[in-house]
Amino acid sequence: MFVSHVISLPAAAKVAGYVSGIILLDHGDSPWSYALFRMIETAVGIGAAIGVSYVPKLMLVGTSKPND
Repeated sequence: MFVSHVISLPAAAKVAGYVSGIILLDHGDSPWSYALFRMIETAVGIGAAIGVSYVPKLMLVGTSKPND
């Protein structure tokens, strides 16, 4: 949350707060492993979103305009 706030991303700081709350409210035997798995899951999701965002750009590279 702190890093998101420092780099002026208030929406990201809000999401980080929600995730922190979820981790704190989970009364499992191992909250640290839950936090680690949640962080890995989030990183994979961000990576997938970045990968999907490149699909339209790659589709535009393959198309060419006809010569007039």
